[in-house]
Amino acid sequence: MMLTVMMLLAMGMADTIHVLSEYLFFRNQEQDHKTALRKTFRKVAIACVLTTVTTMIGFMALSISPIVHIKVFGFMTCAGIVLELVFTIYVMPLMLDLWSPVRKLPQQKG
Repeated sequence: MMLTVMMLLAMGMADTIHVLSEYLFFRNQEQDHKTALRKTFRKVAIACVLTTVTTMIGFMALSISPIVHIKVFGFMTCAGIVLELVFTIYVMPLMLDLWSPVRKLPQQKG
């Protein structure tokens, strides 16, 4: 169980870092929030989905093992990877709406 958690943290962070890196890249080019999100997901969404699908296939291959613990590990990791993708695609943009990592500088008067 603990191995599954560690695997999911590592794989989940990889997609999240890619999305956040691209988002910050577009924000630093003076793009507004919605435009930066749109461009970010146009650029990295397919890569995130493909890496998730291939990783799921790899862990589902463990389901043919005769050892029950290996089967459970494969199924649980596969389910966790799907949840990680859902988090990256749906929850992360909502969190960026609430807590933007880009600070807005105060306008100087005069």
